[in-house]
Amino acid sequence: MIEGIKFHFKIRSLLLRSQRADEDNREAINQARKDGKSSDDIQSLEHDAMHDHREFDELIREAMTTYLSNRARKLILPLPSDDDAWSKGYLYQNRILTEKGITQLRSAIRQEKSERSHLWVTPLSLIIGLIGSATGLIGLLVG
Repeated sequence: MIEGIKFHFKIRSLLLRSQRADEDNREAINQARKDGKSSDDIQSLEHDAMHDHREFDELIREAMTTYLSNRARKLILPLPSDDDAWSKGYLYQNRILTEKGITQLRSAIRQEKSERSHLWVTPLSLIIGLIGSATGLIGLLVG
């Protein structure tokens, strides 16, 4: 549970930093245009903005890959094996899940958790029903 909270805070932090970087880059590009900078300078600023965007996207997908892989290992689930589920990172050249891979792994985790919850929900419901019936029967006999 704590791992999930840390993950959500990390993603939120990365998204906020990404938004701030996008805003700063847009402002820098607009200011360069207002100042009459050369097209090479503006193109360089646009390239930096694209680099920042890719970096944050990769950091977010890397965090998601780590989090989902850890959850899958805890549930003893295999990681996606098809090539469409994995890609090589743009900046750090590490293996990270693609959108398709993230979707596959999240779906497998949800399904496994659902199947595991059915193992104890049905007997628990039966026990609670029996306790209710016994309480009602005792109430009738005593009252």
